[in-house]
Amino acid sequence: MLEQPLRGLTILLTLLLGSAPAGAQEVRTAPAEQSSQAYERLVEEGQRAEKSGRLDEALSKFQAALKLRPRSAALQTKIGGLHYNRREYAQALEHFEKALVMNPMDFYAAKFSGIAALRLNRSEMTIRLLEKAQSLQGNDAEVHYWLGMAYYASKNPQRAVNELEKALELDGKDIETLYALGKIYWEMSQQAWGKMAEIAPSSYRVQQLLAEKYALGNQLSTAVDLYKEIIRKAPDAAGFHYALGALYLQSRQLPEAEHEFREELRLDPHSALSYFGLATICFERQDFSGAADNARRAIVEKPDLGEAYLLLGKIYRRSGDNPKALEALQHATRLSPSDPSPYYILQQIYTALGQSELAAKARETFERLKNEQGAGSRIK
Repeated sequence: MLEQPLRGLTILLTLLLGSAPAGAQEVRTAPAEQSSQAYERLVEEGQRAEKSGRLDEALSKFQAALKLRPRSAALQTKIGGLHYNRREYAQALEHFEKALVMNPMDFYAAKFSGIAALRLNRSEMTIRLLEKAQSLQGNDAEVHYWLGMAYYASKNPQRAVNELEKALELDGKDIETLYALGKIYWEMSQQAWGKMAEIAPSSYRVQQLLAEKYALGNQLSTAVDLYKEIIRKAPDAAGFHYALGALYLQSRQLPEAEHEFREELRLDPHSALSYFGLATICFERQDFSGAADNARRAIVEKPDLGEAYLLLGKIYRRSGDNPKALEALQHATRLSPSDPSPYYILQQIYTALGQSELAAKARETFERLKNEQGAGSRIK
């Protein structure tokens, strides 16, 4: 999204700058006729040069045509577009603004003048121009993206987030929008956390941030010690026993993990993740009945917990109940569409059932998702 061509402008020029329609009643003097023919010739030559990639020649032809029709808003937009694509943002902005004076309804001129202004670090001008573009066409993801970036540049992160989220609604796979949102959210969280540490440095919430940081860095023993200290300070606060139990489970300290999950359920009987933790422990101990019971309790509390359906699928597969395993795993794929794990087991079940086409499809999906996960980890 950082460098976008001016799509649609060639069509716009053809419509607005072509010959007069057949049968049009127009009386021209000889000089006027000659001027019109020269204009049309220059425009056609400019369009051919642009199509062939001879942009210097195209720009020269369009500028010559503009001298013959200086009030042509479409030509101003076209010339502005050529300057924009050459990263000549000051010249682009000048022509786009002239086009808007002549035709205030020119969406392309409003949109790309705003982007050009931002390239020139004129965020207030960008906001004005892109809000104009937004009023002309409200469902353009790029306008929302660049307006969000203009608000970010003018130190208004909340409005930036609002616009970027609108852009994401319109184009949910745009990497630039996702990156910008993540960056702004991260900066806002850093500011909030810094202020929290400044106001109450000994607060258990500050310790929680440190514990989460150490857990992410795989410094599990340090994170465990911090969570124990937090629980001493706030013994009735929900969430911390589960977090400690999850760390114990990660390091395969199953008795300690079970104790913490049960303590969490004492404080919060609706903790789906604690039920899922107990189910995982039972599965590790090959207590498949207990694993299934706890997984089902987790689903009751949180029906969209895809991991619990995946675990049920594994349990049913172990017990040889392929129909129930298929049902649970298909739930898991719907709830966690980017997780390759259910497809690996589905492939095994379909193979055992002799359904080779479905097995091949499951394997293909597993490989694709696994590769996508690998690419994502490399990007990070």
